[in-house]
Amino acid sequence: MTAVISLPIFAIYTLKFSQDSPQVRDFRLLATVVAAVPLGFLVFLRQHLADNERIRLLEKSEQSIENLQRLQTQLVQSEKIDFAGPARRRRGA
Repeated sequence: MTAVISLPIFAIYTLKFSQDSPQVRDFRLLATVVAAVPLGFLVFLRQHLADNERIRLLEKSEQSIENLQRLQTQLVQSEKIDFAGPARRRRGA
């Protein structure tokens, strides 16, 4: 990321402060532009892959929460049945 940000700074430095010949200056600018394109693409690709991974993890977390909520509901119902069981037996007897 730092490389992508620093490339325009190098280009501006070359344009403003370089005392080299025009051929050298043009080569440096061309090299800067050529390096910026693949680096920018790689930063975009890395960010895209990281976003996809975060989305996958978020969906997995949401599924886990839903499963825990279902389990909690089942546990509460089971406890209610266990608690009500002896009372029913006493009334029926």
